[in-house]
Amino acid sequence: MKCSLIIVILVLFSVPAVFARDNCFPGNKHVLSSPSHNYQFTWRKGRRDAQGIEPHHLLFGRKGEKEPKAFFEFCNQVCLHWSPDEKHFSLSHLVGSNVAEDFIFESSDISRRVDVMDLLPEEVRNYFGKGILHGYIETTAWNTDGLVIRAWGDREDQPRAFDVALKCTVSEDKWTCKTANKTLQPIADKAGSG
Repeated sequence: MKCSLIIVILVLFSVPAVFARDNCFPGNKHVLSSPSHNYQFTWRKGRRDAQGIEPHHLLFGRKGEKEPKAFFEFCNQVCLHWSPDEKHFSLSHLVGSNVAEDFIFESSDISRRVDVMDLLPEEVRNYFGKGILHGYIETTAWNTDGLVIRAWGDREDQPRAFDVALKCTVSEDKWTCKTANKTLQPIADKAGSG
C-alpha cells in the first residue's frame, strides 16, 4: 500500500488540532503502553521511495512477547484510548483531510474489530450518510461509564454543520452507542441560515 504524497501534504496542513496528543502516532513517542503496561503499541515510521511514501506501521504486543505483531497501517495519523480494565481499546484513524473513522478492538483478540460508524444511532449516521463534506469520529475518553466519542463535521444538507457527543458501552459482547447530549447539537451555520 502506497500513500499519495499529495494527500499527505494536504493532511499535514489540515489535521484537526484535537488529533495532536501524546496518545497519537506519528508523534514524539514511538511506544504507547496500556495503563498497567501489559500491552504496548509501537509505531514504525513509513519510508520514502520513488513512488511515494510507505505507510506507517503500528505494531501491537503483550508484555513478555519477544516480537510485537503487525497491527495497523496508516498514512496520516491514529490515536488510541484504553478501556479502564484494558479489555478493549479504541483507534481513531485520520484517513484524510476530510474524514476520520473509529474502531474498537479486543485486547485479547485484535482480529475482532468493531466499526463505531455501525454502532451510531440512526440520527447521527444520517449526518454522515448524505452529502458529507467533512466528517470525523474521534475517541475523546474512556472511563468506567464507557467510551466517549465525538462525531462532527459539515455537509451539503441542513443543518450544514454538526457536533455530537456519544457514549458507547458493551454488555455481553454487544456494543451500543447513544447520544450523550440530550439532543443533537448542530453547530450554528456561519451564514445564518441554519
